[in-house]
Amino acid sequence: EMVRAQELGLRGIVTCSNPHDSGFPDYAQPVWEPVWETAEGLDLPVNFHIGASQGDLDWFGRVPYPTWPGELKITIGGTSLFLGNARWMANLLFTDIFERHPGLRIVSVESGVGWIPFFLESLDYQAGETAPEHLKKLPLKPSEYFKRQIYSTFWFESAMLAPAIEYLGADRVMWETDFPHPTCLYPRDDVRMDHNLDQLTDDEKRQVMSTNAAALYRIDL
Repeated sequence: EMVRAQELGLRGIVTCSNPHDSGFPDYAQPVWEPVWETAEGLDLPVNFHIGASQGDLDWFGRVPYPTWPGELKITIGGTSLFLGNARWMANLLFTDIFERHPGLRIVSVESGVGWIPFFLESLDYQAGETAPEHLKKLPLKPSEYFKRQIYSTFWFESAMLAPAIEYLGADRVMWETDFPHPTCLYPRDDVRMDHNLDQLTDDEKRQVMSTNAAALYRIDL
C-alpha cells in the first residue's frame, strides 16, 4: 500500500500510533520491519497524529472528571491528548529502528512542541537511572535520535516556542494551520503567528514556516 501511495504521488503516510491497543504486535516487533524499510527506501515520512489509537482515545475520555460539562471535558481531554504522542515516542526511541534506518523520518502531528524538550530530557535521565544496560545497546541517546529523525509541529504556542526550537533544532519543527479544526487560529492566524514568531530569527522563521516541510515532503517552492 505504501508503494501504491508513493506511485500516486503521495509524499508521506499516516499510521496508527499504538497497534497493540487493537491486538496487533507492537512496533518493537520484527513483523513491522518491512514498513520501516519501505518508508526509508521510498523517502516517505511516517506521520503519527494525536489520538491515533484506541488507548489514546480512551485516555482522552478518562482524563476529565465525569462531572464536568461537555465543553470542559473536550478542553481538558483535548489538551491531554497532545501529550499522548509521548507514548509512541518513548517506545520507538528505545528500539533500534532509528539506528538501523537512519534515513527514516517520523513526524509528531498536532502534538505541539513545548513539552517535548522536557520529555526527551526525562527519557535520557530515566534510562540512565533505571535502564542503563538497555541504554548501552544504542549508540545515541533517545533525545539524539529524536533530533536526528523526528519532526514536530505547532500552531498556537508562544511561551515555550523559542526554547523548544532552540533545543530541538529549527530544522526539526514545522508550523501547522490545523484548519478547519475548532482549535485553529481562524480567521486571523497571521496576527497570532506574527507575535509568536517574533521570538525567532528570520532564518528560523523561514525554516519552520516553509523550507522544513518543503524538504521533508519534497515540495518545490
